[in-house]
Amino acid sequence: RAGSLALLAHHRAGAGDMAGALQAWSMAATAAEEIFAFAEAHHHRSRIIANWRRAPSAEALVDAPYHEGVARAAENAFMAGSADVACALAREAIELVDAVDDPRRSGVLHERLARYVRDTADADQALQLVRRAVDLVPSEPPSTDRARVLAGLAGQLMTDGQYSEARRLATEAAEMARACGSVLAESDALNTLGVLATMIDDVELGIELIRTA
Repeated sequence: RAGSLALLAHHRAGAGDMAGALQAWSMAATAAEEIFAFAEAHHHRSRIIANWRRAPSAEALVDAPYHEGVARAAENAFMAGSADVACALAREAIELVDAVDDPRRSGVLHERLARYVRDTADADQALQLVRRAVDLVPSEPPSTDRARVLAGLAGQLMTDGQYSEARRLATEAAEMARACGSVLAESDALNTLGVLATMIDDVELGIELIRTA
């Protein structure tokens, strides 16, 4: 399905129908993500970014603002193994979001960039970025995004050897994620708690937590 949609986008673009092309590229990217073809999804989202200004009402056509399209392309690049490309795109997305007007969204993007940067082995910068994410995302009311950035910081602190603080934050993140119904954030937090348990004091509990995660 992704291939057929990509072919449709190609022909629509060739015919000068950029609105139709953007819609087809967007659907092709989503279809590629569903089968974990992240390099292909990144290619389609890159085409959307490159042709964004050639189609009127592009945001309505792809059902997302421009900065979200850039962020999705970054995530696709990271999942495809291109951390450097993901970092560059995530930085662009962050620049497009006003941290004062939309601190929640800016915080989420900082947490994503922290993950990408960590993959490039720059642990210090990754920790700075995820701390900034936690500073940005409001603590009230409890939210999936808050749970996500707390889990991200907990994971970074664990890697940095700050086990006590990592456990406290991961516990808070897991409880908040559970209350908000965020399975992914809860899994991330429980995984950190499990690894910490195996490293510090209780291997059996750690294994149980990791299985649950």
